[in-house]
Amino acid sequence: MGKYVSAMVAAGARITYSRQPHDDPLWFSIVFVTSVVPTIYQLYWDFVKDWGLLNPKSRNTWLRDDLILKNKSTYYVSMGLNVVLRVAWVETLMGLRIGAVESRLVDFLLASLEVIHRSH
Repeated sequence: MGKYVSAMVAAGARITYSRQPHDDPLWFSIVFVTSVVPTIYQLYWDFVKDWGLLNPKSRNTWLRDDLILKNKSTYYVSMGLNVVLRVAWVETLMGLRIGAVESRLVDFLLASLEVIHRSH
């Protein structure tokens, strides 16, 4: 539950930040903290709890004992993809000055990445 609540708080802060002047350091700090801390927590949970990364006692090198897929490299590729998808929110802090059409395309891309992440 902590992963999802922290994600909702971060999303709410980013939505509020997107409606504020981007020169407001207070909102930038709030969004930064409410995004970085949950991202680290979520990555920790995904890697350690879900995939069993760094489990030295496992019969599968650095993974949990019970694997669904036979090819272990799939898990490591998934971990890398997970990091990329979890940090896609960084774009919202970059403050890119782009046109309305491009902004909608970026929003669509970020929403698509979130769908991919959730299905992943």
